[in-house]
Amino acid sequence: TCLYCPSLNVPQSYTPKSPPVLRAERLKYDSLSQVQSRLTAFKLMNHPTSKIELIIMGGNFLDYPLNYQYEFVKKCYDALNNIKSKTLEEAKKRNEKAKHRCVALCIETRPDTCLKEKVIKRILEFGCSRVELGVQCLDDKFYKFVKRGHDIKSVVNATKLLKNNGVKVGYHMMLGLPLSNPKKDFEMFKKLFKNSDFKPDQLKIYPCQVIKGAKLVELYKKGKYKPYSKEETEKLIIRIMKIIPNYCRVMRVMREIPPDYLVAGTTRIDLRKDIDEELKK
Repeated sequence: TCLYCPSLNVPQSYTPKSPPVLRAERLKYDSLSQVQSRLTAFKLMNHPTSKIELIIMGGNFLDYPLNYQYEFVKKCYDALNNIKSKTLEEAKKRNEKAKHRCVALCIETRPDTCLKEKVIKRILEFGCSRVELGVQCLDDKFYKFVKRGHDIKSVVNATKLLKNNGVKVGYHMMLGLPLSNPKKDFEMFKKLFKNSDFKPDQLKIYPCQVIKGAKLVELYKKGKYKPYSKEETEKLIIRIMKIIPNYCRVMRVMREIPPDYLVAGTTRIDLRKDIDEELKK
């Protein structure tokens, strides 16, 4: 468990009041029910559902028992097909002509989980087209301090292996980690796109927040850690956005942490709106 990550008896890095967790708990974490629930919601909103992007998020899915992984993914397809198949292959084949086609399947995981060919083979078997890696930073000192459990080498090797197998690679990056500062963060993003070991296709940018249930709370209370202010965060992200190449899509800025669980850090979930307006100017 990393220093900044809450442990609250729900999938790692989420809180009991996060919308996906509330929905998953209500449906006993059953993937078939969760997909059916989302389809129903989209239908009520008159949102088209002929093309679906599925994201398996929370915890580290690729570390769960193999049978569970295969069953979980098959049931996602079963929900889209509205019929239960005997095997994953059968479910995927059915989905090619289904009313709700899965056009992209994304798995969120850690870099050190994607270092073996057999793991890549498995995610391709699932029909996975994108993997989002929790990279967070590009500094082994930071990794050691926050107890991340892997190093830069794992990030480089995982990225290479995924790209060589035709999988899109997204990075989750954190700003304002312990030991960092705005200057270091900006240099890190420059390295991200100058160095061919990285160059992700997509990004999610998360300023570090102090969340209940995380060890970082202790450091914060002792005055040994201070998160960036809203102004510092905004100023830094504007600088970063200007150097991100056009091929890289910024999927998200900020995490949706319910205010009840936030001890310190930027609370503005819609910070991106302000940033986009500033960039347009």
